[in-house]
Amino acid sequence: MLADLHCHSRFSDGAMEIPQLLKLARQAGLSHLAITDHETFHGYDYAAELAAGYGLEVIKGIELSARDPANGRSVHVLCYLPRDTAEIEALCERTRRARMRSGFVMARRLCALYPQLTLEEIFARSYDSECLYKPHMMQALQQKGVAEDARYGGPLFHQLFDPGTGSCFEPIDYPSVYEVLEIARRSGGWVVLAHPSVYRSMALAEALCREGTVDGLEINHPRNTEADKARLRQLAAEYGLLVTGGTDYHGHAPQKDNPLGTGNTAGDQLAIILKGKKERL
Repeated sequence: MLADLHCHSRFSDGAMEIPQLLKLARQAGLSHLAITDHETFHGYDYAAELAAGYGLEVIKGIELSARDPANGRSVHVLCYLPRDTAEIEALCERTRRARMRSGFVMARRLCALYPQLTLEEIFARSYDSECLYKPHMMQALQQKGVAEDARYGGPLFHQLFDPGTGSCFEPIDYPSVYEVLEIARRSGGWVVLAHPSVYRSMALAEALCREGTVDGLEINHPRNTEADKARLRQLAAEYGLLVTGGTDYHGHAPQKDNPLGTGNTAGDQLAIILKGKKERL
């Protein structure tokens, strides 16, 4: 079994349609793929209808946005195979509203910087998504041709949207990571702390492992540092936690993105997840 347990589609901030993702997953030789869009299950729902035609098993998942109250930084939580999603759906609706409020402010600032660009053109890029994301704004810039380098994650992106310094940045009022974890755990799904290196969350990872509030750690991720990976493996072994992996594929720059299937979850870990759960490992 070969599984990538972290990717995004146009239903959130990814660039690819679900059929494109499934085709790429099949070409990569994957047997299992988790669609983990931000704050929505709609990508999974669509993928589940099509997966058999691609010879894949699609795993229900979601990536939930949160903040670490200790330092205010963003934190992401992955939840796989939730049985009761009512509370998660309510949480997602709240987060989408907060994201939309901030997104509108950022879009207006972007239009002020680039008068050739309109709000309508920006929102048109989010037609499949339930929310407006920064990649949609960069896509609108690129389509309009008003910036030389409008790549998502490129120098201009950081200039515009880096927290605290970006000329268009507006913070999003995310819920506390502890509230998000509590809701995710009540759903009956597997709860995994995503890519701790990305938001410098190693101290939080240590605390959550001690508290027993996560079932696993996303270790095999392209943006985790080697030093953090080594420590995360120690924590997983010490506390009996799942070790997961995924590319976090968004598809905005296929020539630079880590291709689907290059961040994998080992077969024995996947087998535990697929059992349905939910005893402590």
